[in-house]
This record gives sequence, structure tokens and C-alpha cells, in this order.
Amino acid sequence: MPPPRIISYSIGATVVHPGQTLAGMVRTTPDVIGVSVHVMGFSVPMRKTGPGAFSLAWVVPQIPPLFFRTYTLTAVATTVGGQTAAQSTPVTIR
Repeated sequence: MPPPRIISYSIGATVVHPGQTLAGMVRTTPDVIGVSVHVMGFSVPMRKTGPGAFSLAWVVPQIPPLFFRTYTLTAVATTVGGQTAAQSTPVTIR
């Protein structure tokens, strides 16, 4: 069986502020059963909205200005067999 693919990965804004909701969508091959977004060792599961369709609405936490910078968000898609595909995008917190 071919490995899963992330067909598209979009984030509503690439610059966000604490307290703002960060929204995103991921489209994958239909064999993907789950997608999670990883940043700095933390993982946030995305909600499955249909075959190969996942969404995220996550509120950016209140953090001190010391941590305002660009982070890499990586979407990881996983099949029931444990195969994965990943795609990353930068997001800046200001």
C-alpha cells in the first residue's frame, strides 16, 4: 500500500497573537485516520470532518513577550497501519 499523503495544509494566519484562534485545514489521502499538529514537543489532534479532511481551531495561549517568535507547526498524518506523512509551516506569535 502506498504511504499516506498530505494533499494540502493551510493555516488561517501565519502571524497570530496570544488569545487569538488559529484555524487550519488538512486534506489527506482517504486512508489517514488521524492528523495532529506538533510544535515544540506539544501535540494537538485535529478533528476529522470527513474522509481525508481534518480541521483545527486552537486558541494561542497567553505567553510572555519573551516567547514571541516564529515556530514551526508540523502536521503529521497517520494511517491505521502506523504509516505517517508530515508537512510543516512557520507561524509567528507576536
